[in-house]
Amino acid sequence: MDSRRKFSLFCLSVFLVTLAVGCGLDNSASATMAGFWADPDNNVTTIQDQSGTFVAVSVFDLNQSNSQDMLVISSYAYRVLTWRYCPPGKPCLTLQTLTFRGGDVLDVKWTNDKGETGQMALKRVDKGTH
Repeated sequence: MDSRRKFSLFCLSVFLVTLAVGCGLDNSASATMAGFWADPDNNVTTIQDQSGTFVAVSVFDLNQSNSQDMLVISSYAYRVLTWRYCPPGKPCLTLQTLTFRGGDVLDVKWTNDKGETGQMALKRVDKGTH
């Protein structure tokens, strides 16, 4: 194999490794998870990075001007954030993070008190209530 071909192969290898590492960072919990995340019903969860541990600190319904914090509990283990909130007049929801898509979309799986389950995409918004 000539030196040009070896060099091209080397460059391609470096590019592929760099791409793989970059893609891996997008799908893992990183500092970008901190922020405000809105679900399709306009409930906004505030997530904070507390020394590498992520914590949901509040959930408010932005459709209601006098919304109260609906957050019940938050935990973070094995790079998965889990939190539970109870909207008035609706079943409580427990959410678990799955993956990021492009940094502004956070996929979560959910379960409610009726035993229903599913997945939804939370979208990053500019601000929450705090």
